[in-house]
Order: sequence, then structure tokens, then C-alpha cells
Amino acid sequence: MSLDLLSIKKKKRILLLLVVLGGILSLVSCTRATYPFRESHAVLELKIENKKYDHLSLFTHVKNSLGYDNGLEIPGKSADGFKWTFLVPDSVNQVVEGYYVRTQPFDYQRNEEKTLTFSAGKVSDRTSNMILLRDKTTSIRGSYTHQISNTHPGMGFLLVDTFIMNPTITCDVIDLKLDNKKCKSELEIALSYPCFDDTARYTLSERLDVIRKYPYSTYLLGAMPSFLNVSDRKTLRVLFNSFSDEIRNSQQGQDISNLINVEIEPVSVDTLKLMGAEGNLPESVIRTHSKYTLIIFSASWCSPCHKQIPLLKEVYNDFGSRLDMVYISTDQEKEEKYWNRMLENEEIPWRSLFARDYRKGLLQYYSIGGIPYSLLVHPDGTTESIDIRKQSDRSRLYKLLNEGSRI
Repeated sequence: MSLDLLSIKKKKRILLLLVVLGGILSLVSCTRATYPFRESHAVLELKIENKKYDHLSLFTHVKNSLGYDNGLEIPGKSADGFKWTFLVPDSVNQVVEGYYVRTQPFDYQRNEEKTLTFSAGKVSDRTSNMILLRDKTTSIRGSYTHQISNTHPGMGFLLVDTFIMNPTITCDVIDLKLDNKKCKSELEIALSYPCFDDTARYTLSERLDVIRKYPYSTYLLGAMPSFLNVSDRKTLRVLFNSFSDEIRNSQQGQDISNLINVEIEPVSVDTLKLMGAEGNLPESVIRTHSKYTLIIFSASWCSPCHKQIPLLKEVYNDFGSRLDMVYISTDQEKEEKYWNRMLENEEIPWRSLFARDYRKGLLQYYSIGGIPYSLLVHPDGTTESIDIRKQSDRSRLYKLLNEGSRI
């Protein structure tokens, strides 16, 4: 074979390689992703049959050793505005809790978040905007039905490294057609079994049946910590062992396994001292037994907790001299700065303490499955749960305090 022929073939190979590389680089440029093009990905295919979008992106927070970073936004790619494709790096997908779909970046001037939220018609009594990517390819198809836009006074949430108060959240509601016999995505499982972490909603038998039906579901696995304070360890192990080997051996599965198998020492507020928000010396949760103490378990990231602040202020204004109110924040130490910022923005007049190392013990001792949660401590030391958001509970609290003032 002549040298000229070898030279021609070699040039052809180089040219072909350049074309392939050019195509790959073009794809990376089009999606504006910041991850290496050689990394393997999970693929989300999202098709909205009756509404065209100019922009859709997946947004998530990525945890690191210092807390949350600046967040990650993964732009979608679409040729027609109806069918969108998102490439999510495996290195990201393995460490985040989930994604939601933005229809535009957060508008700081209007203080507005625009997203998609998904419903399942009459199958579900709620909507869900969280997408979990379990498989290498996840396909979601739905139809736009209507838009919901609400301003949430008193509500706050953590957006990247900024604490947003009183946001307007505008959601395009996308209705999914679910197959009742078999859900194909984590989103469909979430919509078919809403509030799976609600400890009062499903019996043990029902919960076990659902897990055995979808043993690969990270959505169902994520509900496990909610059962820690209301189920014995043996029951928890039965539920956990019903998941697939892959799920149990995942990082999330190992974290939950550690929670299940590590015994937590219950902690009572009777003589407990916690560090205050001011960062000074620890102080007693119960300062006096001469009057009632209302303990409110809360956190910076908990939207329902922020929404009940106006109700708590009403109670404080009516009974501040006869009722000792105190926050116990369940935030992790890296999140405490956001809690302090909320106290300042909301001008909270009652005391605030951090649970820190006693968080799990407190939650277990009082069987607290979720926050906000309020505990009323009577002068004689007895306790009862008071949900300040319920009119019946507020009436009970007011009756007790009014009767106490006449003693």
C-alpha cells in the first residue's frame, strides 16, 4: 500500500474524529451545562402536550461539607417548545434530593418564583413539584390545565444563600395521566400515594404493601425518617428490609439504616438547657412553673412554620405576660444563620433556643413526626400538644390561660 493512500486514510480518520468532537461540544454548548461532556447522565424527557415554553430548567441545591452551595440550574433542550430533554450528571443525581422545573429564573425584583407543578386529577388530593430521577431515562407526559399564583405573607424559604420572605409563587399545573396498575416514575408514585410520610394517614399494612409494590422507590424511602418517632425499631426494620438491595445500599439507604439501628436517648424539656439565639450561655427551656410555657418546634427551612407566625404573635400579644413562649429551632448549625435572619426580619419577641445535639432525643421523647409542632407545658409539669393553626386548639389554649389568670 502506498504512503499516499495511508496518508489519505489517516486524514479521513482525523477529520471524522473532529466532526464527532464538534458535535459533542455543540451539544454541551446548546444546553449551557457546566459539567464535563464525558460524564454519564440520567435523562429526563418532559412533554407538555398543549403548551409551548421558551425556557424550562431543572433547579436543585447541591450539598457540600459547608452546607448548600449556590445551587444548580440545568437548562433543558427543546426543538419545538413542547418536548424537553434534560441531561443530569450522575455525580449530581447521586447527591441531591430532587429537582423542580422552573419556567424562568427567580425574579428578585418581583420576588416571584415561576415553576411547574404536577397533579393527577382525582387520583391524588395534592400536587407535587418534586422530580426524582431513579432510572437512566425518565419520561413524563402531561397536559397544561391552569395556573395558580399566590403571594404568601409570613412565609419564608431558603433560596440558594438568600432567605426570601413573602414570595409570590406562580405554578403552571400539569395534569398527568397515571397508570393505576404501575407507576413509571417517582413523580407518579408521589402523586398516587400523597403524604406517604404522614404517620396517621396509612396503616402499617398499607404502607408495607406500597413499599413491596415499589421497592425501588426513593420517594417512599425518603418517608422513613418520619416514622422514627412513632414506630418501634422492629417495625422500621421490616419496612426498610422490604426495599430492594440497591435502594438499601444507596447513600440515602445507609443513612436511614444508621438512624434505625442507632438507639437515641430520649430527652425531656423538664431540666434541659439549650443555647440561645444570642449565642450566650445555655438557658433553661422551662424558666418557671408559675405559669404555662408554650414550646414551638420550628426551623428556618419550614414554610408552614413561617406561615403560623401571625397566629403566634396574636397569642403573644394577648397573653405575653401570662405565658412563657419559646422557640426551639431544629436547624442544623450551618443553617442557624438563616434562623437568626428570620427572627430579625419577623421581629420575633419571644425567646429562641437551638436544639442542636438534643434534636433527635427531643423529637423521639415527644413523638414529634413533623414540624411545626407546639407543646404546652402546664404549671404542674404535664404536657399536651397544641396545634396553633387549629381553631379548636387555640380555643383550648385561650380557655386554659383565661382560667389560670383567675386563680
